[in-house]
Amino acid sequence: MTKYIQIALVVLKIDIKKESKVINDILESFKSISTKKSDGLIIFKEAKNKSIKINFKNHSVEVLGPNFDDFSDPLLPIMLMQIIFRFADFLSTKQPQFLLHASTATWFDDRAILFGDDGTNIGKTTASLELGLRSKGYVCDEFCVYEVASNLILDFPNLPIHIRSEYLKDLNSRGILTKSCSKYDDLYALSDFGIKPKVNAQLSMIIYPKFSLRSKSKVKYLSEKIARKKFEILAFSHMAKFIYPKYDRASWLTNNDITQTFDMETDCKKLSFGRMLYAEQIFQKIPSYSITFQKPSQIFDLVNSAVIMEQNRIVNHLSASAVVYFKKKDGIKILLLKKNNGLIFLPKGHVNKGEKPSETALREAKEETGLISGKIEKKIGEYSYTFIPEYGFATHKKRVVSYLIEGKKIKPQALEVEGFSDVFFVSLNEAVKLCSFEDEKKMITKAFSY
Repeated sequence: MTKYIQIALVVLKIDIKKESKVINDILESFKSISTKKSDGLIIFKEAKNKSIKINFKNHSVEVLGPNFDDFSDPLLPIMLMQIIFRFADFLSTKQPQFLLHASTATWFDDRAILFGDDGTNIGKTTASLELGLRSKGYVCDEFCVYEVASNLILDFPNLPIHIRSEYLKDLNSRGILTKSCSKYDDLYALSDFGIKPKVNAQLSMIIYPKFSLRSKSKVKYLSEKIARKKFEILAFSHMAKFIYPKYDRASWLTNNDITQTFDMETDCKKLSFGRMLYAEQIFQKIPSYSITFQKPSQIFDLVNSAVIMEQNRIVNHLSASAVVYFKKKDGIKILLLKKNNGLIFLPKGHVNKGEKPSETALREAKEETGLISGKIEKKIGEYSYTFIPEYGFATHKKRVVSYLIEGKKIKPQALEVEGFSDVFFVSLNEAVKLCSFEDEKKMITKAFSY
């Protein structure tokens, strides 16, 4: 039997050599599509012993085992899902998406709180469930696909939730968990908790939860340096476990669920090379926190404290924008960008550490529009504005320095990772009319006021 499934931007061909209800149930969690093209192939095949054969060159994985319908093994669906998600993650290394080792729930206004695993902490599933029980929001366990351009956590509401025995006892003692539709022990569905899945949940905060009986409960804002270090493991540990099985505490091969801390930092850093362009989008807008709890019932109040801290936090940004023009036979043409939501912008972006704003303006124009070469002519002016992003809680204060750049060579291509859909040229008057924001209109007008 052959099926095609889609995980964000990746299409997988699944070839099942022997009918398996477990695999069929798993595949129902994904979007099934009709196609003959795929990015990779997974073959499930019956064999005497368990093994996984990865062919990186041919983008294929062969999963062998004696029984793909062993209902006595509660971890079986999780292990098989790991293979599917992690292989998709491997195939998406050049795509603007991440498979995050995390669980997710939504705050009351549907903003997604992502509980991440940095390789040293325990409690992400517990944290997401505790928050979900209060907000009745979407819960995603273990496998969170983050789409950079839209800032969305893609939902897989039919995935089973694996609950550790100690947390299961806590839930039962509070009369929360009353039934399970699952045929597997310790695996539950959202409906078992009265939680409905939420779609299009925008990422607003990353929290690293830590269960500890010895430490006092606390909330801590993480510096950018620490957040980057933790994110490398959060974003690349699934791939590290796919390529280096030594890191996997619960795998198809070892068949156990022993809590063990591994030092994945070096390999995750190596795997992150070349993908941090996408990660920069997260560091610029999504804050990171850690919480320490002794009892699951403390989690909601700790997350609430983190939200309040965010609401009181002011984030200062220095950005640079570019008024890029080309000299054409019929006059000057201004380069504009259109976003997926219909808004029209000038190229603009965050000034990186050690970078001059003029350098940022030219770099952003190249990255966002496909500009190959251009000459910085002059600084046009500055403007500032304050806003609270629709996905976040903190107040952002942005100062933008604008520069006039004469374009020399371009191959128009909108940068999808930032949600742009089109790059186009218009006359000076049209640019002023079309730009969605008054400050950018003023910069265009001022650039050509002699």
